[in-house]
Amino acid sequence: YTAELQTTLGPQPLGLTLKTEGSSLSGEMDGHFGQHSFSGGTVKANDIAWSVKLQSPMGEMQLDVKGTVNGNVIEGQVQLGSFRPTPFKGSRA
Repeated sequence: YTAELQTTLGPQPLGLTLKTEGSSLSGEMDGHFGQHSFSGGTVKANDIAWSVKLQSPMGEMQLDVKGTVNGNVIEGQVQLGSFRPTPFKGSRA
């Protein structure tokens, strides 16, 4: 998927590669914080969720992503540590 993350710095590109196996989700995120692989995510109907740990200038942080997939459209929000949730929206590449 090719998406945009709506941040206080303006729109940021976000690439997502998602792989499902039953109700399990894994893949890669590529964006403002670099490229990160993840596993242990979940799929339930159109709802998806996963977490990624990354290094930032403030130390290790966790991104918690929740969203939905409807046809070729993906949207949701990213929670970065204690910061406010940031929305994203995109489409299948």
